[in-house]
Amino acid sequence: MRSSRRRSRYSSARRSSGSSVGQLIPYIIIGLLLALLGWLGFRLVSGLMSNVSTEAVEAELQILKRSAEFAFADQTEFAPAYSDQKFIAGDTIRTQPNSKASLEVLGANVIILDENTEVQIETLQRRGDGSKEIAVNLKSGRLWARVSQDLMSESEDSYFRVNTDQLQVDVTGTIFEVAEGLVDTVRMPEGTSDITVWLDETKENSKTVALGTGQQLEVSPDKIELLSSGADLIEALDNDWERSEWHLENLERFNPTKVAEIRREIEIDAPTQAPESANDLELSASLPSPTITYPTGDQLVAANPDNVITIKGTAPKEAAQMVVNEYPLTKYRSGDSTWKYFASMQHGTLKAGKNVFTVYAVDADGKKSKPTSVTFNYGSAESVITPTSTPAITGGTDLKITPATITSPTITTLEEPYRTSQDLIRIAGKVSPDTTRIVVNDFTLEKFEAGSGEFQFFASSEIGNLKPGINTYLIYVYNAQGAQNLTRFQIFFEPPAPTPANPPQPAAPATDTSSAAAPDSTSNANDTPTDTTPPTDTPPTPADTETAGETALAPATDTPATDPAPPSEGADTAPTSDTEG
Repeated sequence: MRSSRRRSRYSSARRSSGSSVGQLIPYIIIGLLLALLGWLGFRLVSGLMSNVSTEAVEAELQILKRSAEFAFADQTEFAPAYSDQKFIAGDTIRTQPNSKASLEVLGANVIILDENTEVQIETLQRRGDGSKEIAVNLKSGRLWARVSQDLMSESEDSYFRVNTDQLQVDVTGTIFEVAEGLVDTVRMPEGTSDITVWLDETKENSKTVALGTGQQLEVSPDKIELLSSGADLIEALDNDWERSEWHLENLERFNPTKVAEIRREIEIDAPTQAPESANDLELSASLPSPTITYPTGDQLVAANPDNVITIKGTAPKEAAQMVVNEYPLTKYRSGDSTWKYFASMQHGTLKAGKNVFTVYAVDADGKKSKPTSVTFNYGSAESVITPTSTPAITGGTDLKITPATITSPTITTLEEPYRTSQDLIRIAGKVSPDTTRIVVNDFTLEKFEAGSGEFQFFASSEIGNLKPGINTYLIYVYNAQGAQNLTRFQIFFEPPAPTPANPPQPAAPATDTSSAAAPDSTSNANDTPTDTTPPTDTPPTPADTETAGETALAPATDTPATDPAPPSEGADTAPTSDTEG
């Protein structure tokens, strides 16, 4: 009996224990599933967070004319700004009267600020998934922007945005202008944009307008009412604006060839009536004579393929008008300290060989100054002189002038190419104070100021002096005694891979010769050097930093020429790659 009771109790205990374990099994399974789901969720969130991690991006300021001010995000008072200064989201920049500045973002996106313009940087960041977010608030004035299609199209989430109180402009790659005022205006000479127009002050109600190439949109309270009722406010781009110096000077930085074509059209359309002769004007006893700063007397000006150059100089402060070869400069404004005009063989204002130009000023009373003249020789593109034997310059210590140093982009050595995927690169550097001339790949940096100690030019895929693979820039410096030295700088350009599958591979780097021929130190001081590196390794003429300029070829022989026709005025725009910086 005892044995039977013990077995009964043991069996009962086993059944009770088995029943308890069986009851726990569902809970154990649920716990394991929850743990698994938690781990998967953690991995998913971690992956998403890694994709949306952000990196702060800086905008670099370049003061193009006179002065600008800034206020950091936590400040209310403005302080003087300076070129190469960096700004982040929340900072505010404003230009002064008769001033001009630019903000460069991620290398290839450029915002140019007109005078009396104030912008606040709202967003400036790059995300882990490759998208870029750039937004600025236009408080007053107007801005002109060039947005890189290649850079902004790397991710569909990228955007470039300009806000005003009345509208929001979103683009991914284009050239456009936004002006703020009682009437906000958006002009689109290139590309497309989606414009959000706020229908009320709360910005809760809006209407989207698609703006295309060659169109503009004006928005004001009255026009918002029309837009709300279904009216179409899109207009054709204003032709006067498209030919304005503001637009052309900005566009010239990125596409000087197109600007040269527009300027030619302007010259062709200009009135041809003969101006009043200087013989009919009374000579002023107090009005100073103007100067001619380029070209200089007896200079041999190298030819360029389009046979166009810019004549320029300074004007007395009392000048109300400037006249060149009896042609009034219609672009000159009273009080301007400088003058310039466009000379072209096509229009008969420039001759191969000897050219003579005479300029004088006219004051508000209609009296003229004593004239200033310059005589120079222009070489035709058909007569190129190539030095047959010139020694290579390697920067030895026995030379009397220090070679140029590169300060932008930031590099650690000249032995290896600077690698980039950006399609617009600003190349800047320093030279010794005694440097009087700088030549880059046969191109004289015409706007370089002797004694300034600094230079810059631009390499751009759009204008053709930045190509996939190796690009070599030979930077020669000269002093007044004719001493010269060379700095050799290379860029390896690898364009961003296109979205479709099987993208093309970058071009293989071209071979380079280490002994690039330098200009003959015994040749004319105004001759430009000839780069003898292989053609595949030699970029097109680099861009000077201030205005469009000439592609310098070797000078041609002097040939007789008749007196030039009345010059057609224009900006400093020989149509290759000299760009404003």
